[in-house]
Amino acid sequence: MEDVGECFMYLEQANWNLLDAIHRALPEETQSLPSEQAPPGPSMPHLLSVNIHYRDNVTQLTLPDTVTVGEVKSAIQHELGVAPCKQVLRGWSRNHVTDEMVISTLELPADHTLQLSTMEEELQPEEEESIRLNITDQTAHKSYSINFPASRTLLQIKQDVSDLTSIPVRHQRWTGWPTQKDSASLRSQGQKELDLYVRRDPTSKKKHPVVDLVSSDSSPEEEEFEDASECLFQGRGPRPLIAEGTQDERLAISQFTEEFRNRYGACHPVFMEGTLSQVLEASCQRPCRERKPLAVYLHHDGSVLTNVFCTQLLCSEAIVTYLTLNFITWAWDLSLDSNRDRFLTSVTSSLGPAACLAIRNVAVDHLPALLVITRVRAATEVLTVIPGNVSLDELMTRLVHAVEVFNSELSTEMREEEEREAREKVKREQDIAYEASLMADQAKEEARKQEEMEEELHRQKLLQAEQKKQEEQKSLEAQLPAAEPPEGASEAVSTIRVRLPTGETVSRRFLASSPLSTLITFVGSKGYPYHQYKVLASWPRRDVRSLNTQSATPPYPHNRIMFLRSCPPWINPKACSNCSSIQRKPLRSKNDEK
Repeated sequence: MEDVGECFMYLEQANWNLLDAIHRALPEETQSLPSEQAPPGPSMPHLLSVNIHYRDNVTQLTLPDTVTVGEVKSAIQHELGVAPCKQVLRGWSRNHVTDEMVISTLELPADHTLQLSTMEEELQPEEEESIRLNITDQTAHKSYSINFPASRTLLQIKQDVSDLTSIPVRHQRWTGWPTQKDSASLRSQGQKELDLYVRRDPTSKKKHPVVDLVSSDSSPEEEEFEDASECLFQGRGPRPLIAEGTQDERLAISQFTEEFRNRYGACHPVFMEGTLSQVLEASCQRPCRERKPLAVYLHHDGSVLTNVFCTQLLCSEAIVTYLTLNFITWAWDLSLDSNRDRFLTSVTSSLGPAACLAIRNVAVDHLPALLVITRVRAATEVLTVIPGNVSLDELMTRLVHAVEVFNSELSTEMREEEEREAREKVKREQDIAYEASLMADQAKEEARKQEEMEEELHRQKLLQAEQKKQEEQKSLEAQLPAAEPPEGASEAVSTIRVRLPTGETVSRRFLASSPLSTLITFVGSKGYPYHQYKVLASWPRRDVRSLNTQSATPPYPHNRIMFLRSCPPWINPKACSNCSSIQRKPLRSKNDEK
């Protein structure tokens, strides 16, 4: 509201109660409750003709005024095949329209036009059709030629012209302006260029009567004053909570907190510092037991609700305490277009285009607002939007309801997470048991391979020893005389029999002139080398090796038995248990007895 005199009038009517004055000044639609939107009674419904403009085509719907907006969307789906969740309807008589509203409460004319587009078309960045307006300011004698988007409404154009010419909308008098309501768009005019003339209403500067309501004894005479918007000093407004051109979001939140404290006092919610993505990570990306909903406060200095909402609602002790205990709170200032664009860019990158579109459609007269953002089943989304035109009790009720919905969804997710962790724990235990069994099997296999390797090595050693023994036997056999001396030889011949450790007896004839080494070689050729076995004479009992092996064979009887024992050569035969068992008397053969 730009007319200061009109503001004073509302304040005086409300006995200078600011909140009551605001409720008097606000349009009816911003104060209506859902219960007030129901039809008043069983009166006969009136038929409305609604023209739907969609992709250069017009579809006419005839509906009773008792249907809701949601039923209108269902009828559009039946005619055009566009799902209600994807429909974006423009041209309503109010800025904020919900699916539960009844058409009769919107006060539409009998023949009304709505522009239909889809959510995908709204998000497409393609260039929009523009319409050229040639505007002549007859008060300042200036002319302007401006291209406006075809989707812009007549009211928005009047507001733009107000910024351009400094003529308030209520004081603008137009020539050549279309006759449609301010909610109609330029596209509905069907022209590519319009010539318009605007001037200031000459009656805007007349003096308004003021009635003194303070004292009943005062004079009934009317006092006069000039329009405050024309004569009062245009003071410098408050600094924005976030300065223009601030690129660092952390610094922007620090500025917001400091300026907010300077304006509204120390009792305010604790706004977490950091970027939107960092705050979302701290609130929604945590484990279930540590997660909290995120409350984003959107501020706008251009809204009439801002001062009341901040002083009486947001900074009340009950709201501050509840937000501190149950939410992580973050804030942003949408007063400047640059800050608004930066915030929408962050929302698009962090929450997606759908959330960005929902925030973009929030009108300025519904700001400030609280966005409650939660994470449900791996999806971060806007749970609810609480506008600034609510009472303290309603704000608390909606915050409590948001927490209850969040806790309900969170308990379900926690239960599913516990079940998932239990399954993963069983799987981990099974994996550990499998790994232990696999390691045990691998250890057994390694032990078996090691045992087989040792057995193979032992077998190879035995084979090598056997081969070496056979080679030694062959070598010793080669050292023996080629043939035994015959029995009737001219030289003396001795027949020596050797009893082996196995019980077997071997014999050979030797010349009496042969050295003892020949006997030892003969025994070695049978597989009993001299360094492992002793050759013992039966009588007298002694080790043949102790004699001079190069001397001639001593005069033994014709047949003589020698004993072979596996005694180490360094053991005395008298002390050896094997040698002590040898009979002291020699064994005689039948030839000896003869």
